[in-house]
Amino acid sequence: SSSTVFDKPTRNTTNKHLYVLPVLLLEFLALAITRAVLPSLLLQTFQGRIYIVMGCTECIRGLLAFLTCPLFGRLSDIVGRKPCFFVTILGSMMPVCSLALGGDVLLFVWLLAISGAFSNTFTLTFAYISDCIKDDREKRVAAYGLALATFGLSYTIGPMLGGYLANSKLLVSGALADGDGEIGTDEEKFGDEIDLGGAKLVFIASLVLTILDLAYIWFILPESTDISLPQPE
Repeated sequence: SSSTVFDKPTRNTTNKHLYVLPVLLLEFLALAITRAVLPSLLLQTFQGRIYIVMGCTECIRGLLAFLTCPLFGRLSDIVGRKPCFFVTILGSMMPVCSLALGGDVLLFVWLLAISGAFSNTFTLTFAYISDCIKDDREKRVAAYGLALATFGLSYTIGPMLGGYLANSKLLVSGALADGDGEIGTDEEKFGDEIDLGGAKLVFIASLVLTILDLAYIWFILPESTDISLPQPE
């Protein structure tokens, strides 16, 4: 039968678990750079409804993540880690990528809620590390810590980088700033599409990082499990 780029198992090389770290770094950096601009954008759009809207959105997102994490873990045992990583990154980054492509904040909120079904990166990461380090418990624990440190690094540099990008290209217009420096105008209506101005560059950068992450998974990340072996019941 023909094989695909997803079907090739990892060779027995030292520290092969390190291949998964760029997947984490790129995904969470793509998310973290948006943290500098999303709060004001959401507040401008939803105003007094912001707490209800985001509370419900995060509730749905968390519930979907709770339900799908075990399913993704089991599915990755059957089809391999690589395709599940690919789908997870693609689904998790849909909300931010939608802003880069269209700027519709309402669509972003809907996609953010749905993206919980794909928020399984750490489930797959820990499974990937376990595949690569089966017998050395201390090394496996250290690898888990390195994965968490990579996540922390993304959120350490991401918001600062996002703020710098937004300020470097901020467009002063009636839709973003009035003469007093206040965001938005009284004429804006709930749910209207708005000019993202400098924030647009941040979302485009996030889209680029997402594409790089997907390309890395497709072309470079080795498969860690041999899916040709029979799976336990």
